[in-house]
Amino acid sequence: MDKRKGPLFNTPRSAIIAIVLVVVAGSSIARCAERERSAVAVQAAGGSEQSPAAAQDGYVLRFGEDFNPALAARDDLGIAVVVAVDVSGSMAAAPAAGGRAKYVQASMAFSQVADTLERIAAEAPEGQVVKAGVLAFSSEVRELLPLVALDAEGLARLRVIVEDPRSFMPEGSTAIGSAIEAGVERLALSGLILRSLIVVTDGENARGADPADVLEAVRANRSSASTEDNPVFTSSTLVSFIGFDIDAGRFEPLESYGARVLGAADQEELARALSNLLEADATRLEAAGEARP
Repeated sequence: MDKRKGPLFNTPRSAIIAIVLVVVAGSSIARCAERERSAVAVQAAGGSEQSPAAAQDGYVLRFGEDFNPALAARDDLGIAVVVAVDVSGSMAAAPAAGGRAKYVQASMAFSQVADTLERIAAEAPEGQVVKAGVLAFSSEVRELLPLVALDAEGLARLRVIVEDPRSFMPEGSTAIGSAIEAGVERLALSGLILRSLIVVTDGENARGADPADVLEAVRANRSSASTEDNPVFTSSTLVSFIGFDIDAGRFEPLESYGARVLGAADQEELARALSNLLEADATRLEAAGEARP
């Protein structure tokens, strides 16, 4: 069945329980105490508790040389969301459902979703932070908006980006694996305990690393930035895919790595899918807040 025609993650927030456990390894009593302080469940994210230094077999996430593992150890209560948007050449075409070019419809959908983010940030309990960032990817990955707290200034910056279709002008190929890697790297430095990467694409991977290999490395905490003294844990990052004008069933194999997979045929369905994912993430934040003393 074409998942674009099915329900789009419309489970009530009260029925969604997704708690992510971030395990901070250490040998000293002080580090063990810190690990207990920062614990939040990993089951829904499908995360692995394996130490990054324990095994480096398979694909290794390639983080930038300026990546600071010490910063990645922070786990303040809050949620960081990065949306990675496909801006490959095929996004210049109209979707099968009709209407404007896909990149224009994507911009319009994100404009609607900005309202959802504003409400989620406003409803977050005092002391809990909500951050958002935007990436664009084709043959390469570009950062349109670094992770910013969604206060008045941050929301204004977000709207400037997403409300301008020129931010998503199509060109090049489709490097989904690279987009996952870049998003996970930024989220690892967010300083927040809950991390969500949402990938919007109208095609399958055509360049660079296989998304399945990248996701397996995310779950196994394998990255070039990990050291014995400063391990980097990526397995708590929840990755989601929205197939835009493409049968979302093509991404089903990625569900075995803990990914969420949805579909969208047009602007309205894309906006609804994004909003439903964000609502689910907000529920994770509520659950994490209740789990902490």
